Amino acid sequence: MKINMKKFRYLALSIVVAILFVGTWSFIKAQSDGEITACVNKTGQVYFVGDGFKRSDCSRGRTLLSWNIQGPAGEQGSQGVQGEAGPQGSRGEQGLQGIAGTSIPCVRVDGNDVYFEGCNVHITNGAGSTATKNGLGNLIIGYNEDVLSIPNDRSGSHNIVVGTENTYGSYSGIVAGNENIISGPNAVTIGGHSNEARGNGAVVTGGEDNEAFGDFSSVSGGRYNRADGVYASVGGGSANIAGGNNSAVSGGTDNRAIGDFSTVGGGMSRTAAAIYDWVAGSLLEDN
Repeated sequence: MKINMKKFRYLALSIVVAILFVGTWSFIKAQSDGEITACVNKTGQVYFVGDGFKRSDCSRGRTLLSWNIQGPAGEQGSQGVQGEAGPQGSRGEQGLQGIAGTSIPCVRVDGNDVYFEGCNVHITNGAGSTATKNGLGNLIIGYNEDVLSIPNDRSGSHNIVVGTENTYGSYSGIVAGNENIISGPNAVTIGGHSNEARGNGAVVTGGEDNEAFGDFSSVSGGRYNRADGVYASVGGGSANIAGGNNSAVSGGTDNRAIGDFSTVGGGMSRTAAAIYDWVAGSLLEDN
């Protein structure tokens, strides 16, 4: 069998290089972190060159070989188990003492009770005047739950609000009870259900579904009563209307005081239509 000497020589050279590489691996790894070089002659003799070796380059007649011993980075391994907590550090130095808080001389706390003694308590909306409205500066006692059947107009300021589902759209008023409304300035609704004081200074003191629309008008009680005129009033009853200025309906049902300064004393379906008219009821009538 005929042997190709050229191939045989390179095979032998590779074996020698591998043996030398294994034998000097630790040294090479310590001396180089990347490419390494070596020289080989025609007989297969190999010696390393470069930093840390005796020679720095190949002599004449020798072939320069180079290769990398550092491969590409592998994938990141899984995270290791968390180590035990280290010992607690030493305690730090004490910080500077804070500024003393401000106390209120006229406030006293006794358990769940807070007392204001010898001072005035001011609640404002921050807008600079009482007649401004921004929905703030009100004293609300209770939760005043959301209104379910009427719009939630709570844009007023500087009002006292007590109860549930009440609305306040102006300023300087008082509203209490359930589902009551104060929509005029200085208006008051202090009881009952679904009553409204709309006029300036208007008042509804009780009952249900009563309305004081005129300025400085009033409805004292009853149901479905309305005071439309300025200074008009309805004392009670049902479905009565005081429509004229300075008019009045004392009670009864379905009565009307339409004329200015007119009065209906009671009864049913009575009307005082002209100025100064007076209707007393079923027993007495004016001339």
